[in-house]
Amino acid sequence: MKLILTAVLITILLLVSFGCGNISGGTNDNTSEQENSSENDTLDAISLIENNCSRCHNLDRVYVIKAKDQWPIIIDRMVRKSPGLLNEVETTAVVEYFQENYSQ
Repeated sequence: MKLILTAVLITILLLVSFGCGNISGGTNDNTSEQENSSENDTLDAISLIENNCSRCHNLDRVYVIKAKDQWPIIIDRMVRKSPGLLNEVETTAVVEYFQENYSQ
């Protein structure tokens, strides 16, 4: 019984650590490639935020409204505090997501 529980916990930890792949559930034939790309970028940014920012913060603290020009400064500071947290492309995606969705 302990072996099964351990295997299940390890599997869950691996899925959370490495992500679960594409969670968008496929594409709609009526949408353009650009809309699909934008949708995937948003999903990627959300995944990055929920998998990385939550290592140090409660998500209630992460998802707050800030001045648009503050997001690059805030995200940059967090990345400097935790080297390897996000690469440059991921950092840009997260900053853009917050600027579009959580700015005054």
